[in-house]
Amino acid sequence: HEIASHGYSKSHPDLREMSSSDVREEVVPAKEILEDIIDDEITGYRAPAFAMNETVLSVVRDAGFGYDSSLVPSRQIPGFYGNPDAPKHPFEATEWYGVEGISEFPISVAPVIGLPVSGAWMRLLGRRYALWGLSKAMDRHPVATTYVHPWEFIDVPHFDEIPRRIPWRTGEYMRDAFERIVSRYSEQIGPMSAVIRGYES
Repeated sequence: HEIASHGYSKSHPDLREMSSSDVREEVVPAKEILEDIIDDEITGYRAPAFAMNETVLSVVRDAGFGYDSSLVPSRQIPGFYGNPDAPKHPFEATEWYGVEGISEFPISVAPVIGLPVSGAWMRLLGRRYALWGLSKAMDRHPVATTYVHPWEFIDVPHFDEIPRRIPWRTGEYMRDAFERIVSRYSEQIGPMSAVIRGYES
């Protein structure tokens, strides 16, 4: 496994609406805390709600991160995220954001339907979708990027205060989905840092 950072605040703020100094207060403390806990360097970052732009990415880079994974090249999802014109494979951030010195690992998107192959989409659209989507994404490029929230591996109870999509198919269903992914791609799964080293060598 590779530990990366998802920010400091529990509130998932939209970093694009914040000043550079405020963004830094969300980025730097989280990195320092994680590095203190694991006694190793944190090089990866993903913004809350995938809220990324040139200003935020510059702060992330200056904080010492080597890669970001906050770009979702999916169809535009109302009230959510998605940028169908974005690159669908790992690239140097100068290509999209104009920011040098940091790599971008976009979340993999299933072709044709144009939806992410990760997190809630795996739960909503099912295990077959996840395996098919990753396979098709890897047909286009050898590096596929997916994610899951740790809480998705436990049985989340339903509360009226949270949307029904949050607890849907959490726990055993999601654990089984990732076991199938790991089983199918056991020879190809690895941390982002290994991929970056492969590109650099």
